[in-house]
Amino acid sequence: MAENLIEALVAQLRQNLGDTLDALGGGPVNLGELGVYLLSQFLVSLVYLALFFGGYLLITWVARLVIGRSRAQSSAFGHAKSALRYLAILGAVLAILAQFGAGAAFLAAAAKAGFMAMGFYLGWLIVGHVLRRSMTRYRVDPSIRQLVENLFSVLLVTFAIATVLAQFGFDVVSIVAGLGVVGIAVGFAAQSTLSNFIAGITLLVERPFPHLQLFIDDAKGLKPVIEPLYPKLAQ
Repeated sequence: MAENLIEALVAQLRQNLGDTLDALGGGPVNLGELGVYLLSQFLVSLVYLALFFGGYLLITWVARLVIGRSRAQSSAFGHAKSALRYLAILGAVLAILAQFGAGAAFLAAAAKAGFMAMGFYLGWLIVGHVLRRSMTRYRVDPSIRQLVENLFSVLLVTFAIATVLAQFGFDVVSIVAGLGVVGIAVGFAAQSTLSNFIAGITLLVERPFPHLQLFIDDAKGLKPVIEPLYPKLAQ
């Protein structure tokens, strides 16, 4: 009884799946052939992944032997490994997409977008390093330094996303215009939050008072004290 019920369920599922594939494909679909095709594509994809990541591991191993263990622990070598890993992932993804029948135009756009994204990442590393060194040299306040780094990261990521989307045919100008309208609406709805944010930036830049200092009061315990730099803040 139970075996007959299971066989009936399996037959019904196969029929429903076949009808769905027939409707999507515009013709009869052989489930056995489809299963063999998907399995073969999956195995070929595994081979591509093994080749690309095997090449990545081989190159990093050889580079580690050439430069030595001490230099392999540096941040520059870590960034180089990240870039090489990204290239391996990009190559594997493009190979798998081509294996599943992606068009040449789509593959070219994906490759171009991938290399542009890597270029933005390298630019973020280089410019960020220069910014940090410059602000450290001129003894910029840590709070302002963090603000500048965050603003630079947000702007670069936004520009990178717009550039990548443009490679796939998206109308970036219309998207930016729509986001601008949404930003204006959000700005009107959150005026108090934006005013507090701008006031915080003003305090970071002008520095009307130093950081809080604590001293011990026998009667009240620890008490924060602000030493005004401007006379008007003391009133």
